[in-house]
Amino acid sequence: MAHFRWITRNVLIIFLLTKLVIGLGSTVWLISLDVEFDAAGYYRDGQLYADMLTDLFKAESREYLGTTPFWTLNGTSTDRLGSLTGLFLVLVQGSFLGATAIACLFGAVGQLLVYRYFRERFPQVRPVYFLPILFHPSFMLWSGMLLKDSFGIFGLGGAVYALHILLSRQKLSALILLLLYLYSILLFRSFIFLPLAALTVFMFWDRVILLYASMRREGGIVKILYLMAGSAICASVLWTLAAKFGDNLVEDRREGAAIFSQIEAGSSFENTDLSFSPSGILSLGIGATNCLFRPLPWDVTKPIQAAAALENLVVVCFVVVGFHCYLRRLTSQQREQFSGLFWGMLMVALIIATGVGLFASNSGTISRYRIPMIPFLVAVPCLALGMADYFVRMRQHSPRGVHAQQFKMARPT
Repeated sequence: MAHFRWITRNVLIIFLLTKLVIGLGSTVWLISLDVEFDAAGYYRDGQLYADMLTDLFKAESREYLGTTPFWTLNGTSTDRLGSLTGLFLVLVQGSFLGATAIACLFGAVGQLLVYRYFRERFPQVRPVYFLPILFHPSFMLWSGMLLKDSFGIFGLGGAVYALHILLSRQKLSALILLLLYLYSILLFRSFIFLPLAALTVFMFWDRVILLYASMRREGGIVKILYLMAGSAICASVLWTLAAKFGDNLVEDRREGAAIFSQIEAGSSFENTDLSFSPSGILSLGIGATNCLFRPLPWDVTKPIQAAAALENLVVVCFVVVGFHCYLRRLTSQQREQFSGLFWGMLMVALIIATGVGLFASNSGTISRYRIPMIPFLVAVPCLALGMADYFVRMRQHSPRGVHAQQFKMARPT
């Protein structure tokens, strides 16, 4: 019920209530259908861990500590979420919906921190332009259930905001929080590290390099050196990863395609083949297309697929409108004020889209795994439209008009 500078009380309450309704409502709906879904599997695993945790509290057994506790890197992320779900079930007396509500609030915190980052970084932009980050349907759904995605978004949002505070104010507390959020990502959604590393490069450019360049005479040289160093580091990292893990990546991709082809969910499709060849390079674009557009209109066989296809089309059109605004309505000087983040967010979104679109050959799986991409993809048009509106308001309240108004109101001494 608190009132913050970066969000109004009403928006906060509406967001939290909507988030809980979607997260709990979708869980109840899936239970009523009597179908198998991932959150139910985590609940069943959590019941076993809850029993072991209860025995630990009663000093009857220490089995919980030796069976992949959620704060360690032992086992898989699925095991860790089962262990964490066991803790939630102990706290809520075994309630599936209670554990779902806790996971939903973790996802909500991540969303709010991403929104807060943009609001504090661009206070001149009206809040309404950043609301799509809070109320994107798929973003709210998949980070509002008892899934690893909820905790991945929690870590992602927290890491982005902590990095923003660290670069802006150099606080030790921000560094500690950043490490904790990064550890959360490592526990549940480790693939987020790659796009987060790319985002860090652009955030450092935005908050450090550009600020230094505006205050120093040699700022132009520093900008060029940073771009050269960043390009060299990226090239060397990609070369090293391709040399050491490239063959395994291609093999994992083929095994993943075989697994997804066996999923009887009515939304699997034949994906492109990843390889070190010209056709393999072209597959990168196919992967991004899969993530951004799947399910395609002719793939739709269920109402939920039709809703997903419509949502994808709306988001892509929104991005196109944002690009048109960025290129046509803004001058080069105006674009320069936020171009680093604009292209940075787009780059992060494309990195996630390419990886997810190549890995998954099932549109339902893509809908879940692309969740970390959504806030950055949506932020691209939000920034362009919001900054264009800001510059229009600046022209309407130009210094000349303000001085004239002050002159008319002034009284003689």
